[in-house]
Amino acid sequence: ERYLADADLVLAEGFKGSALPKLEVARRAVFPTSLWEDQALPPDSCLAMVADAVIPGFTGTTFFLEDATWAEHCADWIEQTFLTKNPQNA
Repeated sequence: ERYLADADLVLAEGFKGSALPKLEVARRAVFPTSLWEDQALPPDSCLAMVADAVIPGFTGTTFFLEDATWAEHCADWIEQTFLTKNPQNA
C-alpha cells in the first residue's frame, strides 16, 4: 500500500500458492510441463498462458511465442481483462 497505492495494475513474479489471477509463461524448451499441468497452482487461478506449445486441456487464453505480436496481444488482453471498466466488474 505504501508504494503501490496509486497503481492500477501490478505484475509480479512468484505467488504460485496464492489465489490471485495468474498468467503463466510455459516453455517446453525449458520445462516439460507447465505449473498448470502439474496442478501446482490454485484451481482456476491461471487465466492465461504464454507458451511455445499447446498446453493440453488448458481452456484459458493462450499467447504463442512464435507469434511475433504475442506481447502486443497479451498487453491488450491484460488491459481488457483487468483495466477496462465494465458493468460486471463495477
